[in-house]
Amino acid sequence: MKEYISIPQIGLGVFKIEPGAQMNDVIKYAYNIGYRLFDTAQMYHNEDALGNAIQANLIDRNDIFLISKVDNSNQGYTNTITSFYDSLSKLKTDYLDAFLIH
Repeated sequence: MKEYISIPQIGLGVFKIEPGAQMNDVIKYAYNIGYRLFDTAQMYHNEDALGNAIQANLIDRNDIFLISKVDNSNQGYTNTITSFYDSLSKLKTDYLDAFLIH
């Protein structure tokens, strides 16, 4: 039997959102009004900030759909696997719901 995962229809991309207070406030507001999908990428250089904001706002990881994307310079099997684990570390999670090619 196949298990299907539902992807929220509306999500928030965090491209160009600054680390710290701006990211924390944006994520808090978005979550409070119902956003459950957050999209980042290695090339945005803010995976750490998103991971920190999720933790700072006490958002349960199981309540959100989290996407990141492999940077072009990290493509290829070995590089992608290594950079995937780097993204997990920066986002302070043990899984992503989607990891895309950017």
